[in-house]
Amino acid sequence: MGFPNESSKTNRQIIELWMRSNRPTIFYQDIFSIKILYWYRFSTFNKWENGERGYQPTNSIKLDQDVFHLIVDFLESYLSESHVYLKEKNRIEHIKELERLKNERERLRKVKSNVTQISKEFDKDGNGIIDVIEGSDDFMILFKKHEKKIIEVDKQYIQNFVKVSNYLKTKRKNIQDVFSFIKKTNNQSQLDENVGLLKNQIHTYEVLLFHSLNMITSIVEDDLIIFYEIYESFDKLNMFNSNWENEVSQQLKNIGDGLSNLMYSINSMERNIVGELDKLSYVTQEGFSELNQSVSRELQSIDSSLKFNNLLTGIGTYQMYKINKNTKSLRG
Repeated sequence: MGFPNESSKTNRQIIELWMRSNRPTIFYQDIFSIKILYWYRFSTFNKWENGERGYQPTNSIKLDQDVFHLIVDFLESYLSESHVYLKEKNRIEHIKELERLKNERERLRKVKSNVTQISKEFDKDGNGIIDVIEGSDDFMILFKKHEKKIIEVDKQYIQNFVKVSNYLKTKRKNIQDVFSFIKKTNNQSQLDENVGLLKNQIHTYEVLLFHSLNMITSIVEDDLIIFYEIYESFDKLNMFNSNWENEVSQQLKNIGDGLSNLMYSINSMERNIVGELDKLSYVTQEGFSELNQSVSRELQSIDSSLKFNNLLTGIGTYQMYKINKNTKSLRG
């Protein structure tokens, strides 16, 4: 009931104290108390005097002992009802809280189970590293292997190829960091959304790697038309000067709970990259099969675990994940 510092008094003493107070407020807590206060305020018995404290309200009437006890009995009966009501109310609230906690535990269990399945999908060997970025740095190895040949064509390409290599390296690191953050997710809709966006990131990385390997092989094979088509697309995407992936990497270090907003920014950039590289026409031309075979031979020569044909097939069949607008609006 929330009686103020009156725990040592009996119900009758509390009611009497309340009736003789200037501001009877101790019964505001529940429906029965409202009834008590309402009855008291609008009855003819709300005018009384406190002879002991010398308080004499204007136009008050003096209650005899029988009438006073009648009022006390009436209020006391409501007080008992109020106690019963509060006890039942607390019991119901306790049951509801237990049910809420049970549902929350079940929700977290399901999300955790889904996170485990997703982890196995991206990290089949369970070593904590996402499978797509494991293995050797094929682009850099081929780059070093054919450095002299590239210099013969143009020394400027060396610096730009280094930038491409660093771009791919940073992108691999960012994919791994995002994967690590996703494994800590405890919300199913957020998990689904971020996994879809992570797949977009992986797809973009594979598209960039695919064209990067083709770019090196084409310059080595003196297929300068294909080389320049890829090189110009990379230049248009600002890959030789961009700090975008480095900025993403820095934001991932200080991300806190803001992964979703960053994922939306990343996804916007991913779509721009994929959209631009999809315009490259050399992959549909007649001579591409020869280039494909040349890249496969180059990868075999450096003992790469990458299967180039599988990479090409995966790129060709992937459908970019689309953001759920309803989920995004819920997160502002």
